[in-house]
Amino acid sequence: MRRYARWIALVVLVAMAAPFLASAIGALLSVEPIYVAVILLAGTVVAVIVMARPRGEEGD
Repeated sequence: MRRYARWIALVVLVAMAAPFLASAIGALLSVEPIYVAVILLAGTVVAVIVMARPRGEEGD
């Protein structure tokens, strides 16, 4: 479980902040908040994939 703690924390943080970030960024840039939410989701997926890559050493 410790191995996945960073991923879980990242997903929880983005899930909690996404509605506020999407509406704020959408209002600032005059973009639909749904588009901003999709970009946030894609960014989270990319971050999780980058963090999931093996680094050559076991970090359990």
